[in-house]
Amino acid sequence: MANQPPRKSKGLAVAIAGLVALGVVAGGTVVWVLISTGILGGADAGPDGTRLAVTQAASPEPTADHTVTFEVLSRDGASSLGSVTYSAENAEGLLLHEPESSVELPFQKTVELDDPLPSLTMWAFNRGADSVLICRIRVDGTLVVEKSSSGYFNSAFCQVPAK
Repeated sequence: MANQPPRKSKGLAVAIAGLVALGVVAGGTVVWVLISTGILGGADAGPDGTRLAVTQAASPEPTADHTVTFEVLSRDGASSLGSVTYSAENAEGLLLHEPESSVELPFQKTVELDDPLPSLTMWAFNRGADSVLICRIRVDGTLVVEKSSSGYFNSAFCQVPAK
């Protein structure tokens, strides 16, 4: 066989390409760390090099269309009720039904409801004192209904039809 020239090794070229790639990756990592820590100003840095906080504004909480307040008080000094139940109901069913027992007077509970305004009801049951109970329902601060009842173990009922 005739003498062939020695083959050139590709090892040196591969080694150089590997070092270049390693340098690019390492350099990119260093730059990223410097930007993310604020040492090197990035896109969100101010003119003087200080970092600007980038935040997303919180979306506002949805608000209800109506504020409804259920109230019970006594004109003749009763200090508590046996129970009170207030509710809101639309054509699809009960939206709210809250019975409470051994309730201190005056009683007041405010809830938020959406349009269309549902039917609102409230029952207040006297614990036994000879007293005048007054129940009220306010919608958006306006007194919509007020009823009273007197006597021992009496009850007062208020209702607002759906609108």
